[in-house]
Amino acid sequence: MNAPMEASAGIEVQPQPAPPSPGPTRVGRRPTTRCVWPTDYRNTCRRPTNLGHTCPEHVSLVRRNVGTLNCAWPGCTRRAWDRKGLCSFHWKVAFDLIDP
Repeated sequence: MNAPMEASAGIEVQPQPAPPSPGPTRVGRRPTTRCVWPTDYRNTCRRPTNLGHTCPEHVSLVRRNVGTLNCAWPGCTRRAWDRKGLCSFHWKVAFDLIDP
């Protein structure tokens, strides 16, 4: 029985070129995320956020509904079964788990 190195002695390994660099990066500035909370049927709040995709004012609206089965998202009729203030879908939208 041949050792594994002896069996592959005839194969030559070619060096691979290095992958291209990702380019310059920004240091020190975080891109501004805008609030996705709907203000009417066409527009969103668009204020700067500090948690996910929701501004501090709208996070306070969610906190008011914590402990109830109502979803705080305007116009939503789904239930917030986990009693976090938003239904499971709007929780994912508001806290940047899925894109709006």
